[in-house]
Amino acid sequence: MPPSNAQQLGNYIRQQREAKGLSLRALSRASGVPLVTLSQLEHGHYAQPRPDKLIALARALEIEVEDLYALVGYLVPEGLPTVGVYFRTKYGLPAEAIPELEAYVQSLTAKYDHPKHKKEEPIGRRKKT
Repeated sequence: MPPSNAQQLGNYIRQQREAKGLSLRALSRASGVPLVTLSQLEHGHYAQPRPDKLIALARALEIEVEDLYALVGYLVPEGLPTVGVYFRTKYGLPAEAIPELEAYVQSLTAKYDHPKHKKEEPIGRRKKT
């Protein structure tokens, strides 16, 4: 019988933790996920862990949260966020930095003449269809 999603998730987290040379206690400290929760996750006792716990583990293990979501069976968005949303979320850039960032990305795409990457309109300014 194949392992359940919870067991696959637990095995994957354990493999990633061990590959980084982290103990359960060290991963708990790095992620903020309680030690008991981590242990139970690694043993496949949580079928649907909270997304915020998976995000914290992914950051601490330096892996993609989408991989963890997929193992649990959570839907993973197919599209990518706009450049501005991504950098504001990932790096905490202030709103006033986004036009400068978008201009820089636009100049790079023009320099390398990549037709797939055209200028994106900021959220809130998109035309409704």
